[in-house]
Amino acid sequence: MDDLRLRADFHRALDAIAPPAPWLAAVVRDGLRERRKRVRGVRSGIQPSPRPTWLLPAVAALLAIAIVIALVASGQLLHINPTIPVRPPQHGLAAPAGCPGWSASPSGGGFAPASDKMTSLSVGWANGALRTTDGGAHWQHLAPDAMLSDAPRGTDTKAYPPGYVDRFLDSDHAWLAYSYPSTTSCFDHVTVLSTVDGGRSWKRSLPVAAAVQADSSLQLQLDFIDAQHGWLMVLGEGRIVPDWFVYTTTNGGLDWQLLSQIPLMSSFCSMEFISKNVGFLGGCQNTSGPIPQLTVTRDGGTTWGSVVLPAPLGSQFTVTDPVFFNQDQGIVRVSAQTFQGNTETASDYMAVTNDGGKTWGALPPFSIPGYAQAFAFIDLNHFFALVSDGKDSTESIYRTVDGGRTWSAAGDLPQMFQSLPEITFLDSQHGFIDEPGQKIGDGPLAFLATSDGGNTWKDLHPQVS
Repeated sequence: MDDLRLRADFHRALDAIAPPAPWLAAVVRDGLRERRKRVRGVRSGIQPSPRPTWLLPAVAALLAIAIVIALVASGQLLHINPTIPVRPPQHGLAAPAGCPGWSASPSGGGFAPASDKMTSLSVGWANGALRTTDGGAHWQHLAPDAMLSDAPRGTDTKAYPPGYVDRFLDSDHAWLAYSYPSTTSCFDHVTVLSTVDGGRSWKRSLPVAAAVQADSSLQLQLDFIDAQHGWLMVLGEGRIVPDWFVYTTTNGGLDWQLLSQIPLMSSFCSMEFISKNVGFLGGCQNTSGPIPQLTVTRDGGTTWGSVVLPAPLGSQFTVTDPVFFNQDQGIVRVSAQTFQGNTETASDYMAVTNDGGKTWGALPPFSIPGYAQAFAFIDLNHFFALVSDGKDSTESIYRTVDGGRTWSAAGDLPQMFQSLPEITFLDSQHGFIDEPGQKIGDGPLAFLATSDGGNTWKDLHPQVS
């Protein structure tokens, strides 16, 4: 509600002829009705009966209260449903010397997991706000002009903004986040762009002012459990001091509130919230230690602790990102290295939970020939593995129906992948293999689909327009 409309509403509400507005207090409406009677009486020659002298001041006071309440309500409405302005282009924005800028790699040189995601058999998203509506054959650029206009002049259109990350919830809802420098800080604040209509329109968040003192890299992470509730992690590293912050939103990413500053731990690369209260941080590729564990919060991100995973065998462990199917059941992959003298033996296993991550149990080590590059999970019993023979000659699909205790071969793939592929299954029959592009907006380098549980695959030869 704008000021002009608000004023007009109050003029109409206080009109001596028009009926009182229904949102006014009852005593105010009664007073205005008496006022109308007096006005009509004067016009018809009838004299009104006298009224107590205190009534008019009381009515005025109540009107003033009503106006204040309406103004507050108007302000709240404006806060809940803001029109987010797109700031002018920030071409050539000066930053301190040595700060990372827009680059060919994500997260200012840091590691970030692939964000490509199929949300249905036909609709999906890829890194850089690319979207397909035909099952992965054709992809369209939907990144907002606001993001592209923020790049310094001469920047490669496929470069990543500092700290860039994206998150795709479903076919309609997506978020992009990246950072801005200032003349005194490499990472002054973060902006989040959001869409609720599949990328046709975008809104910009209010600036997220993170007190990051780091100067070499910034990694951002986003997670949403629905269209309104999400979390933003700001992870800064550098010569000065690492700064790790957690923010939350309850209005779809338009406003963010600081929750906590995370104490320094082993680095991690993404988070998985399973409710408004419970969330997990998974280990990253370069994270390992003598005890496998996940970082967990049970108060919405305000405080964080650790939950130890089972370690049936191994000297050093790397924990990947957990996958939850509901608020109780989840699974996480653990890579174990065992050292005996100069010999190192690698093995992988899965840990599963049925109580929301409070306790975990280990499944048997994989009985799959070759190396499992990626997994796709349908539930605790049914999942698929993309397996390489270790000789760079064949890649195959294996599947399990008993939680990884036994595996059976599905089909071989028609091609080899040059980088780390991602595998996704929407159900037991329909799945996709995506080789993410190396630059923002490149689109998948390869994209394959199956409709028979992985026995046969069709190469869709993805095209970007």
